[in-house]
Amino acid sequence: MSVRVVNDAQQRNRWSTVRGRVLELLALGHSSKEICETLYLSRTALDYHVAALRDALDASNRASIVARAYNQGVLQADTWPPTICPQG
Repeated sequence: MSVRVVNDAQQRNRWSTVRGRVLELLALGHSSKEICETLYLSRTALDYHVAALRDALDASNRASIVARAYNQGVLQADTWPPTICPQG
């Protein structure tokens, strides 16, 4: 496993509004169909964002995307429903 070093600007730009919402909905346990309907995305667009999240967080599946997002401070650990950290 490699460690990525990013500066603050890179970290802020890393999470687009749509990608952040996808992550929040994944953390809530929503299905692909529910996420697509909620965000008005095609399945192809959702798959693109999930793949980008997997790459960004070096995760192998949806559960590990959420776990790593909490571990790396991307998602706030002290709130429900899950939300992206303001600095994340």
